[in-house]
Amino acid sequence: MIELLAQSAAVAFIAAWLMIHYVREKSFNSTPALPRVDGKPGGKVSIILPVRNELAYIHDSVRTLLSLDYVEKEVIVVDDNSTDGTWEVVEKMAVEDLFVVRVVGDEEGWMGKCRACHIGYLHSRGEWLLFTDADTDFAPTVLKDAVQAAEAFGLDFLSLYPRFRFRSFLHRAAMPVLLTGFYLFGKPHLVHSGRSAFAFGSFMLFRRGAYEKIGGHTAVRDALLEDRALALHARSHGLRMGLFRALDRVTASWNDDSRSLWNGMLRIFMPLGIISPVKTLSVFITLTAICLLIPVLNILAGSYLLLTTGYVVAGAVVGWEARRHAASFLNGLLWPIGVAAILAAAGTAFLKAWLNPTIRWRNRVYTVARGELHEKIIFTSSCK
Repeated sequence: MIELLAQSAAVAFIAAWLMIHYVREKSFNSTPALPRVDGKPGGKVSIILPVRNELAYIHDSVRTLLSLDYVEKEVIVVDDNSTDGTWEVVEKMAVEDLFVVRVVGDEEGWMGKCRACHIGYLHSRGEWLLFTDADTDFAPTVLKDAVQAAEAFGLDFLSLYPRFRFRSFLHRAAMPVLLTGFYLFGKPHLVHSGRSAFAFGSFMLFRRGAYEKIGGHTAVRDALLEDRALALHARSHGLRMGLFRALDRVTASWNDDSRSLWNGMLRIFMPLGIISPVKTLSVFITLTAICLLIPVLNILAGSYLLLTTGYVVAGAVVGWEARRHAASFLNGLLWPIGVAAILAAAGTAFLKAWLNPTIRWRNRVYTVARGELHEKIIFTSSCK
């Protein structure tokens, strides 16, 4: 009986990973790549770069933005209380079409990045607003192509799906699994039709009027995940959104080391525990049970061939995604560690959402509660 149950579970496990691969590839291929559109460049673009303790990136980031192949642009760097020398570097770089602003102190009810983006908007003059991050690299023509694509398709809000760097061991184990889940739950292929709302903070391009229509970052000032919140608000206001693949033209980091990646996963999962606690707990228990029971059953039944086959199939599916982001295909073999880390982060986030709903992010501690469209910050405090 145990042997039959173990074999059935192992076959279902393999079939599930093959189905995940099929759904992911269908979603990926149905998400359009950023096109190269002929025509005159659009109006002036204000590139707004919020930074907080980005000394390692800031110089190269500003130089890259200034060198983008787009005639009418301005770069606005908003320093959000940096303490590592970022502000001193930016201040010395002031040249034509580069404006630097410094934010001093915190403002209650505002996520630090949202406040910096809002201040950047107040100083902007462009018909288009591009919000980006300091750890993002761009191909020279990507801004021109993005504006022309938005014009050609009549979009109010355009975001690009970047290639991610895997900087630490935890990145190599967990990121390919997380990105595989992105296709299943984020549904990027449905953004153009308005049936999904998703954006990447590394590249968010708005028509100025559309940004103002939804209230800009003021409307999401208390959102822990501001890019997702902006996408939800854009959809609720009827904006035409587009999400394009640009893995060969935009490269970004999602946290630099294992510790910050762990905090980043808590930042993703805690809102789920706050907004949908029963559903989140059910999914967590189910996935944990599957990951624990299938190997145990197969070991007890001596079904080592099926167990090995399942491991290899899952590794190939995850490795496929790792390779897409210019990492080694063999990183896929780390999937059990990645899944375990993700489940541990999800479990920790759920407990924190229940017992102590706080998130530490960029040397600030945010207390989080449930909001109407997104999670919201109800208290902010700085920390060392």
